[in-house]
Amino acid sequence: MNFAGAIFNRKLSENIDHYISQMCKAQATISSSGVNFFSYGEAALGYGGLKDKDKGNADITDSAAVVFDGKVLNRLELLNILRKNGYEIKEDCSDAELLLSLYAEYQENCLEYIEGVFAFAVWDKHKKRLFAARDRLGEKPLFYYQDQNGKFFLLASSVKGILASEIIKKELNIEGIFHFLFMKAFEQPATPISGLYSLLPGYYLIYQDDTLFLKQYWDIKIKSNQNITEQAAMKEMKDLLENTVRRICSSIEPSSAGILLSGGIDSSYVAALLHQYYAEPIRTFHVTFGDEGKESNESSYAEIVSRHLNTVHTNVVFKANDIRNNLVNMVWNMNTPVSNSGFKLQLVSKLGHVEGIQHYFLGEGADTLFGLDERWTYFNVIERYLSFIKLLGVKNRRRIYEMSEAFSRYLKEEFKIRYLRGIHDYFFSSLGYFKWKGSVIREERIRRIFTNENMRDIRSIPDLYIQYFKNSGLKIISDKYTYIAFKTYMPNQQLMPYNSICKFYDAEPVFPYLDVQVLEFCVNLPNNLKSKDGIKKYILHSLASGSVPKEILKRPKMAFKIPFDVWLRSDLKPIVDYVFSEKGIAARDIFDKKELKRLYEDFYIFRTLSWVDIWSFVVLEIWLRIFYDLPKVEKPEMDLANLFNQ
Repeated sequence: MNFAGAIFNRKLSENIDHYISQMCKAQATISSSGVNFFSYGEAALGYGGLKDKDKGNADITDSAAVVFDGKVLNRLELLNILRKNGYEIKEDCSDAELLLSLYAEYQENCLEYIEGVFAFAVWDKHKKRLFAARDRLGEKPLFYYQDQNGKFFLLASSVKGILASEIIKKELNIEGIFHFLFMKAFEQPATPISGLYSLLPGYYLIYQDDTLFLKQYWDIKIKSNQNITEQAAMKEMKDLLENTVRRICSSIEPSSAGILLSGGIDSSYVAALLHQYYAEPIRTFHVTFGDEGKESNESSYAEIVSRHLNTVHTNVVFKANDIRNNLVNMVWNMNTPVSNSGFKLQLVSKLGHVEGIQHYFLGEGADTLFGLDERWTYFNVIERYLSFIKLLGVKNRRRIYEMSEAFSRYLKEEFKIRYLRGIHDYFFSSLGYFKWKGSVIREERIRRIFTNENMRDIRSIPDLYIQYFKNSGLKIISDKYTYIAFKTYMPNQQLMPYNSICKFYDAEPVFPYLDVQVLEFCVNLPNNLKSKDGIKKYILHSLASGSVPKEILKRPKMAFKIPFDVWLRSDLKPIVDYVFSEKGIAARDIFDKKELKRLYEDFYIFRTLSWVDIWSFVVLEIWLRIFYDLPKVEKPEMDLANLFNQ
């Protein structure tokens, strides 16, 4: 369910119902039916969704009103707590009703008790304050905008909801765009629009008396448990995952559940867990990429899993034409631009909607929890040998890292030896750069692209990441990178975009490995259970050995690789040509045309850039065309050609 909230001063409050209605309509899904809202003069909460599915996601009492998007997983526990405290609450109450009772009892401390995925807003009529929160890992999005003159405060479960109010000042966030072009996703809380922010995962906000208060209520705690035995870890891990699937599936009909099978162990084990829970055959989907994607075709492995578990299997062929035909819709469905994820889910969700699929189970998170990235193991070794550098001052230490990064980069490019890449990545990361998948472009190159005179005042990439390192309080470098992956890559590139794409098609992504209880246990496992005897994801392999086919357990890991490099040089090249044309650059007026021409040539002629470095400009331009240029924020009923001709 999508929702919105607004608080206005008296001059604007006369039209508050109109603004809330606009905000909710813009967030409509493919099957939405109408808008509802609670209005209190200077404040209002609104929501829209399916008549039957979402009717229980809002509630009102004499003292408060709530709009809720998500799912509470520990309902029975919460019901027992409330009943012990004297509340008469029915077993079949809605999540919204449950939340209001918790808020009445514990106020903002109610977040300590709730387990699940959620975003919600509560208007407290007595205190005249708005209380809103987002789940711990950031699966559900939540955005806000505060007028600098104190005239209004807006809240919505999508960017389009706030922009559709048509009362905010739309100015480009140049710093956010700069960071996006390096990281390939917007680093929360930033969005492309200045002053429009994403509430960070694990945070809540309170808006009262024209004052905004933000507070973190949860963070990942990593402290490796070296004393746990392999047998004990296996049992605990098995119990946690089975219990997670049981809690999630208790309210999901098997006919509405689907699994995206990659052909690897992560999604295969999730499929096996669902097979144990449901008596009926489950739906599985696998995505291939035609002739261009032969090198990364894993369909034979997905079919082995399907036959083993007796699933109803669909192989979805994804071609360049699907990108071209669905790109406008995909960007519309996302809250902020993301350049290298979400494509397969967009296609599968669109197909699955016709067949009634409302929940897509995914294996995301397992790589970070169990995989122990090979580079990070290099980092641990290098860190031990170079421990003396830590004794130097900050400036001298940075000089050494900069020289070492430059020299190791030269060696890596000259000799193409694998371990040299690990050494270079160590020094690159030590300078504060989190290595994004597929990206080649460097920060200093991106700075030259902008014409903005204030680029010198924009924070560098390390300024963002070094703060995460400090906040983690961790000493082991592999632990630091596990922490930062869950704080940046996971919510920005996967969780929020996946949720937004599915939501448009009245569906939800489900991440069993990212249940908070599972995550808190797994991140603290000793490294020798994550990688052992040459087996990566050792503990997951051990767990899956009785339920996943041997062919899956023994197969080599393959990277999920969409053949964009081929497509951008053929079917999708006209899109790139327009964005990098003088007309396209002039229309945006924030990039230097000579520098963009050099980027274009580096990809198409000299082949020194990655496809994602080029594609980032395309996704950004389409997002700006839809949400920044067009006078009215509404789902564009046009193709790419018409969008570019607007």
